[in-house]
Amino acid sequence: MWLRLQLESDCCAEIRLGGNLLILQNMRLFAILQIAMLCNRLWSLYRLMLQSSDALISLSFLYWIQIVN
Repeated sequence: MWLRLQLESDCCAEIRLGGNLLILQNMRLFAILQIAMLCNRLWSLYRLMLQSSDALISLSFLYWIQIVN
């Protein structure tokens, strides 16, 4: 299970649920650090959500987060 994060139109990352990070493309360092700190919280949020492949979570510094099976 992965979280796909879109921070800008040309900048994205994927997070493996459980805490391991896979950084794709050119992400800004502050965003990487924020994502790392949010990993455990995101997992908790995900467990409260319906397990849907197109579920979205809104966070203050992200445009969207998509749950990817």
